[in-house]
Amino acid sequence: RHTRLQGDWSSDVCSSDLGAAWYRYGSFDGRFTQLPTGELVGVVANGEGGLELDRRTAPQPPSWLEDPIGGVVPEGRRFPLPARFVPLRRIHTSPRGTVYSALDLSTSQLRCVKSAQRHSIETEDGADALSLLRYEHRVLSLLASSGVVPEVYDFVDETWRAHLIMERIEGLSFEERVATLHLSGEAVTSEDFLSIAEQLVTAVDRCHRSGVAHGDLKSTNVLFAAERCVLIDFESSTVNGLSPQREMRATRNYNAGTSTLASVEGDTYSVGCLLY
Repeated sequence: RHTRLQGDWSSDVCSSDLGAAWYRYGSFDGRFTQLPTGELVGVVANGEGGLELDRRTAPQPPSWLEDPIGGVVPEGRRFPLPARFVPLRRIHTSPRGTVYSALDLSTSQLRCVKSAQRHSIETEDGADALSLLRYEHRVLSLLASSGVVPEVYDFVDETWRAHLIMERIEGLSFEERVATLHLSGEAVTSEDFLSIAEQLVTAVDRCHRSGVAHGDLKSTNVLFAAERCVLIDFESSTVNGLSPQREMRATRNYNAGTSTLASVEGDTYSVGCLLY
């Protein structure tokens, strides 16, 4: 992976046009060196263990290395985001994909872009990160009028990956809001607790009234912004009890463990864990 200070350039290539095997040449730990001019440049280890400057700006092996596999970069995978977006910061990275804060050049607005790659985290029932992102798009569209989920602006579906373009929520997660109070030396007052509880319960209830059970309520999936509670990450959700997955991927310690799929009862348990 070749990482610049601004954004992320993936050096992945595919072993065939139809294959799902990806390999890469580059630094996995974001190493840099500072030149005498003061410029920071990425470095990558060569075959002898030494470091080479890494100035690649497109997916390809280093110029000094002959590619032994002869992979190709499928159309639509040359850059991590659609052309109209400039990635500013990686918010979160996981095996499922990456969430970016990005500038939409067509509107000059900041957006949250959630990307997923084909065949990542593929399950026995055929669901992968790409199909789950498509499902999350449908769920967010269903909840569009609720006011408790990010607004969706677009969904870009490419051959090897897809991008969910959403509202950039400016605020604190549940975890950050509580931590901020503690770091300031303040205890969580009864007033703080009741405010947090009321917003959280109201947001979850609105989802349930639309037939959606979240399935993975935890401190990082609850955001607070301008007296508004916003829920994110609906890959594990069910709509009227149905889901494209046989089993949800819930977070340990927030999951009641009484059901294989998201449910109202399970969400209620998760809310209790958060407030406790």
